Amino acid sequence: MNSIYQNYSAVIICTFGWICYLINDLLIKHLSVTFSSVQLNFFNFSFGLIPFFIFLYYKGGFKNLRTKNYKIQILSSLIRLLTTICFFYAISTLPLAELYSVFFSIPIFVSLLSIILLKEKISFKTVVYIFIGFVGVLIIFRPGFKEFSPGLYVALLAVSAYSLLHILVRKHSNTESPIAFTFYQISLAIIVTGILTFFVFGFKSYTMSQLILNFICGILHIGAILSLMIAYQMAEAHKLAYVQYIQIFLGFILGYLIFNEVPGIFIYLGCSLILISVTFIVKEAKNSRL
Repeated sequence: MNSIYQNYSAVIICTFGWICYLINDLLIKHLSVTFSSVQLNFFNFSFGLIPFFIFLYYKGGFKNLRTKNYKIQILSSLIRLLTTICFFYAISTLPLAELYSVFFSIPIFVSLLSIILLKEKISFKTVVYIFIGFVGVLIIFRPGFKEFSPGLYVALLAVSAYSLLHILVRKHSNTESPIAFTFYQISLAIIVTGILTFFVFGFKSYTMSQLILNFICGILHIGAILSLMIAYQMAEAHKLAYVQYIQIFLGFILGYLIFNEVPGIFIYLGCSLILISVTFIVKEAKNSRL
């Protein structure tokens, strides 16, 4: 009974996390009309320290920040920073449906990188599903048949970087805590984006309402990261994998209702293939653990 309750709790917390991400994305899309992705990232991560330190307090304090490998922490932080800046830029240029379709391919890239970097063995079925997923990605990009879109390729870079980060964190999960990874990623992001905002690109002033929105984004962004961290500690990954579907479906709907974005037939087709691919990759991963 306790196990069932824990799984249901994990699903609720995971759902909350993905909805936080979705609301954050909607607000960032609105703010990115005026502000650069670098400045938005600086304030996002800075305000995000508030929920992080509250979480850290309830988890036992600064002892959770100890690390045995600063090089890995710096590397993971740089990759996280690249991912977030690219993602924020992609939000500003792409319809939500198109962006989420590309980002939903992360499990496909993670599976591929697991073979290359971790030397993991996978079934022939998984290889087929990875191929189907990449066909879906190609349909969305349609190189040579569609007008060049920098945002799409920046989104693809973000997907590749995030997938690499996933592999890196997984490889060192026995020696480095998720809380430590999160803290160093936030800290380095604040330092780098702060320098870029105030000394390179130039700071652009906020109105009070814009600052409040960026504050909310910061709380939601780090709140989402912490929620997913808690959820995945409470339940196995395959039991939570399908919860993210909520984000992509709501992204399609809200993109239309709020930003009047109407996805084309190729987005629906590519997204469908990616969803099919990811669904069966997760299912195969679950079966391989049984």
